[in-house]
Amino acid sequence: MNQHLLRYITIHIRHGDFSQQYGEFPEDQCFAPLSVTARRVCEVQEELRTRKGIDATHIIMTSDERDPEWWLEGRWDGCG
Repeated sequence: MNQHLLRYITIHIRHGDFSQQYGEFPEDQCFAPLSVTARRVCEVQEELRTRKGIDATHIIMTSDERDPEWWLEGRWDGCG
């Protein structure tokens, strides 16, 4: 496997296709906040580092979310 590819973690956060399934709950209670996503990415990075010796330092996040404010929240400066 190309060693350069091992440096990447990719995540896709789906919002749009679930937008009709909120039911009686407010939208902001149906999706995990981006801070939770960032914490989980850090956990995956640590697990890759300790179990496989892979230093995945590049994160690619995609989504069908169209709200520009949400995307601004999606920037984080790394783990711990």
